[in-house]
Amino acid sequence: MATTARSATLTPTYGERMLDAYIASQPPRITAGKKLKIPNDFQLSRLVDGKPNQFSPAAELTKGRVALFFMPRAFTPTCSNQHLPAVVEAYPEFRKRDIKVFVMSPDNRDVMSAWFRAHDEKGIKKGAVALLTDNCTENKCSDTAPLQQAKELLKAPSAFMIEQIPDYLGDLGRLLGIATKKCEDRHLGLVFPRGVALLHKGLVLDARFEQDPGKCETSHPSKLLDDYERIYKQAQEMHWIE
Repeated sequence: MATTARSATLTPTYGERMLDAYIASQPPRITAGKKLKIPNDFQLSRLVDGKPNQFSPAAELTKGRVALFFMPRAFTPTCSNQHLPAVVEAYPEFRKRDIKVFVMSPDNRDVMSAWFRAHDEKGIKKGAVALLTDNCTENKCSDTAPLQQAKELLKAPSAFMIEQIPDYLGDLGRLLGIATKKCEDRHLGLVFPRGVALLHKGLVLDARFEQDPGKCETSHPSKLLDDYERIYKQAQEMHWIE
């Protein structure tokens, strides 16, 4: 009988077994009330201004208030058409609350940088960056706010901006207990569930994930912003924070 395409009932390949073992050995998924447990010497590489830059999650994710968005893969439909644009659009509102925004996906630094650059070329990211200029107040910018000034601010390493976390091997995702292979297309291999976590000095105040990775509802930034005051009030009542 002729060989046919491998069905889901056949024995998994060696690579699939290795991935299953990798995922199965991770700690429990992050939940509200728990501290992030990331080794201080753990680092990831990303591109800043087109140049490789070492990034320490243990240091950066434990400073102040952080909104950490998890996306299955760069350039996938829901991530590109809904989730990332929504995060960029909501960025000024996060900034008002002194919340630093990170986007994390299991992609290498080149792919993630190209993904952000593609959105920049469409004007999505530029619109958010323009709100960072000194000529802007609230959600309105003066007509004279120069785009070049916004671009230069974007390049500044200390600028309050959306940060990329390219977790190519899924090591950080595994430390957070979110590594999986369930997505819109299983052939993507290791992915992250679509979600978001609100952190305060490394403490998880809220963590929410979509049941359907093809949807962006529970993890939509506007939903998190709507619940922001309630989340912080609850954390104070629980004596998690002062």
